[in-house]
Amino acid sequence: MTLSHGVDIYTLADRLGHSDPAFTLRRYVHRVPNAGDKLRAALRSVYQHTP
Repeated sequence: MTLSHGVDIYTLADRLGHSDPAFTLRRYVHRVPNAGDKLRAALRSVYQHTP
């Protein structure tokens, strides 16, 4: 849930007391709602600003 609100995995892992962010991802992360839409928007933004 926090990841879908913009918190990066390193900050989340640190707050949970995990030394390995990969562990946090494996343990807690599930599909993020609207992730496909967010990915398309991010990619569109990157490619629209590329010369």
